[in-house]
Amino acid sequence: MAILIIFAGKAGTGKSTLSRIIAKEEKIAYLDYDTLNQSFLTSIESKIGFKDADRYGFYREWREPCYSTLLKTAIENLELGISVIISAPLTKELQDSSFPNKLKSMVKNDFSLLLFYMAPSFEQHKKMISERKSIRDEDFLNNEERFIETLSPKKPKWDEESTVILTSSDIEINKEIVLKRVKALRRNI
Repeated sequence: MAILIIFAGKAGTGKSTLSRIIAKEEKIAYLDYDTLNQSFLTSIESKIGFKDADRYGFYREWREPCYSTLLKTAIENLELGISVIISAPLTKELQDSSFPNKLKSMVKNDFSLLLFYMAPSFEQHKKMISERKSIRDEDFLNNEERFIETLSPKKPKWDEESTVILTSSDIEINKEIVLKRVKALRRNI
């Protein structure tokens, strides 16, 4: 049986870094929200040409087709019996307790689901955002109120049995927790 492993959380929490390590070590297909969508979005953004203040609205407007692309790609792999790792914020989906069942209903065959939610402390998160030096983060770094409002973690409303909240910013600690859980799941399938 295939496994869908989701690494979710706010921007700059280490989702991509950790999920890439796990995908490589466990030989699992890897789908990153930014990799699948960012070139497309950047191209549209440059053609439209808007101010930084409009960036948030722009990304919100394109959210649904971007997530549709990501999820349909994951579903195709799961239906082929291929396990998949997704790295994406999933902000809206994490607050919908029925989303895992909706996702399972979209896939023709059964699969196991694991969610790793990245939730480092405020100080750790701010440091991580600062170190990645992304132009998209400048607004958050220059406005602490906006940082707290937009990037504060919100506990997922998914089934606690399939959800692990990672509060450390230490990649090795998180890697150990994730690998232990993934290996246990693989033994039980």
